[in-house]
Amino acid sequence: MTKSKLAVASLVLGIISILFFFIGGWILGIIAIVLGFIARSDIKKDPSLEGNRLAIAGIVMGILSILLALALLVFGIAFIRGQFQAMSGNFPTPSQQ
Repeated sequence: MTKSKLAVASLVLGIISILFFFIGGWILGIIAIVLGFIARSDIKKDPSLEGNRLAIAGIVMGILSILLALALLVFGIAFIRGQFQAMSGNFPTPSQQ
């Protein structure tokens, strides 16, 4: 039995995408997801290949890096919006919250 190279690549890219989600790692996350699904398809077709769990791990980490990047984006926008409100003196009143 031989390991699927695509599954290993998916796992490696998934790990890197988590480590660097804040500087564009989400792009690697998308690639990890695509490679993971391709690897799973190849593994199902060829019984001599193994690495299904590696492919699944790569897919999960790719999704996680995308979610982390989205959370960072949302919090960044909220922070910047709060800074602009503070500079302009437009603070929300309790009825606006």
